[in-house]
Amino acid sequence: MVTKISQYLANSSQPAVCGYGTCAVVGSSGILQGSELGRAIDNADMVIRFNHAPTTGYERDVGSRTDVRFVAVAYEECDIL
Repeated sequence: MVTKISQYLANSSQPAVCGYGTCAVVGSSGILQGSELGRAIDNADMVIRFNHAPTTGYERDVGSRTDVRFVAVAYEECDIL
């Protein structure tokens, strides 16, 4: 499956299209601490998060919703490569 996705992205001249109007992409750096952006993040149509950054206890700043989460895996741990 990873190979098929990679091939599609590499050969695509068109951007991916989905049915979401707004998208919040939330990283794991801690830059949102004190931002009070949690409500705005949760109000997005799609919330994408990266890695294992916690939301519990930080909802006011980072929101609580997660629709998609991408997690980096060390090469040695990955069975599909």
